[in-house]
Amino acid sequence: MADKLFRTPEGNPFVPGHDAVPDVWAGRARELSDYTGYVRARRVNGVFERGRAVLGQPGIGKSVLVNRIAREASELGDIVLPPVRLHRGADPLAGVAAALVAAAESQDLAGRVSKAAMEVLRTIASLRIGDAAVAINAPAAESAPRAITTALTDLAGAARARGSVVLVRLDEVQNATADPVTLSSLLIALGDASAATVTDRDFAGNAHDHHLPVVVYLTGLLDFVDSVEGDPMQRAGATFGRRFAKTYLDWLADDEVRDALVPFTTSGWPTNDHRVTATADAIDALIEATAGDPFVFQLLGAAAWNARPDHSVINAADVAAAEATCAEEIEDHVARMLDPLPDLERAAFEVLVGLDPANRSTKAVADELGKTSSQLGPTMRRLERRRLVRREGRRTHVAARLVERHLP
Repeated sequence: MADKLFRTPEGNPFVPGHDAVPDVWAGRARELSDYTGYVRARRVNGVFERGRAVLGQPGIGKSVLVNRIAREASELGDIVLPPVRLHRGADPLAGVAAALVAAAESQDLAGRVSKAAMEVLRTIASLRIGDAAVAINAPAAESAPRAITTALTDLAGAARARGSVVLVRLDEVQNATADPVTLSSLLIALGDASAATVTDRDFAGNAHDHHLPVVVYLTGLLDFVDSVEGDPMQRAGATFGRRFAKTYLDWLADDEVRDALVPFTTSGWPTNDHRVTATADAIDALIEATAGDPFVFQLLGAAAWNARPDHSVINAADVAAAEATCAEEIEDHVARMLDPLPDLERAAFEVLVGLDPANRSTKAVADELGKTSSQLGPTMRRLERRRLVRREGRRTHVAARLVERHLP
């Protein structure tokens, strides 16, 4: 049986870092139910609900989460636009225009959208080259936001007729902050569509306004909020705050990772005509090495699966081999979180890591840095929003266990 492959590459259920939804899914139950049980329910019933801005560290699973939401939305019959990844230097209006055209045409709804709006959107969408886009000229840029709002509201009318919603996804929104005017125009266009209403009458003949079912998800790095709400982007910031509720993704709890691995400890993970299981010490080792980081969980899971394709049982040696194989990539992943930190935030975090866990507090960090707690307060709050630290009363904990472990 030595030449028989139990853990084939195509059967690997772990998917690190490609925005694809992995088969081994860990955590995020609250965020998933927020869409299906709250946002969507309110929108389908004509009640206004803000879109969601999903923010967090690189690799924490922002895009993957929204793609999983989109998959569930499709299964529910919603009109899901293709994801729009915002590249640096590209015009986000062109990306949204292309997504609207694709959605309308793929679902045979182009006839439900204003002809004039579709002509504008097709013109703008034609400026895209692959995943990139060139700058939109001034006349087209002026008409684009209005066409986006019109097309979205027309699609939402079709969705409302069949009891569903229109779902819009914008990924890597921090890349659009370099052009505050265009970003503001886009947020206003999406916000206007989200706020659009139609008038219906109840059974007694009374007129009521109902919001059209448009849901917008943004994903981006944490600094996006600082950029969009800063003074140079006041208009965009105002629109953002009114239209979007911020969701900061946390690290996974160990129990969430363990729950995701239950199939490997019960009936086994099916692959071809076989099932792959894992030993208890392999599960413990994978949870320990993951340290709550979703990207590293998928990375190490994939590498452990590939370690011995001709064995049907994943053991602790497979996980150790995966750690060795992925060591450099994990170090690079940690650097992507640490390198963008301003000097004071980096220094405060390093001081906190160096303190005895029993004595970690903002005051202790401030004392080490020669500052008062009040002076250091804003810095510690930013570290908390980045999910690098967690404060409970007067105690401050290191939240990013992987970063603490691999701190240079």
